[in-house]
Amino acid sequence: MKIINRYVLKEHVGPFVFALSALTSLLLLQYIARKFGDLVGRGLSWQVIGEFFLLSIPFTVAMTLPMAVLVAVLYAFSRLAAENEVTALKAGGISARSLMKPALFAATGLAIFMLWFNDQLLPRANHELAALHRRVRNLVQARPRGIVEADLWDLAHLDLCGPAALTGRELAMSLARVLHA
Repeated sequence: MKIINRYVLKEHVGPFVFALSALTSLLLLQYIARKFGDLVGRGLSWQVIGEFFLLSIPFTVAMTLPMAVLVAVLYAFSRLAAENEVTALKAGGISARSLMKPALFAATGLAIFMLWFNDQLLPRANHELAALHRRVRNLVQARPRGIVEADLWDLAHLDLCGPAALTGRELAMSLARVLHA
């Protein structure tokens, strides 16, 4: 491999890694913020919550990798042009086509990897995530947040029985009395 090819590829690696990690982190944080309330406080173990977020990473990477490639190519070639390196390379007898070859070969390899990733890994992760989501939803529906998970309820703000701390069973009986009265 020529020194120039390595140099062009090296100019792409830094922006690619940065863009991939930044975009993936942003989209993952947005997903976590949306799902956090549904998972935490439901009596789920931290392993289940961690598995839920780990299984969402492949979809996020599949969405952010093309954006990261775009950012890396734009940044690398813009920097090369801004510092007149493209002009110097052309003056040295290197064509624009040969300057783009390493980026095109790397993009072809990345496209082949993403073809495998989207065909093999992503459907498995999405299937596992959907199965985990169904298990969590069934578990949450079987144990509603307000009655089963809380050992004590403070009904002072409801003013049903006055200020009291009740267990789930006592709460159900008190509500039944109020509704039937």
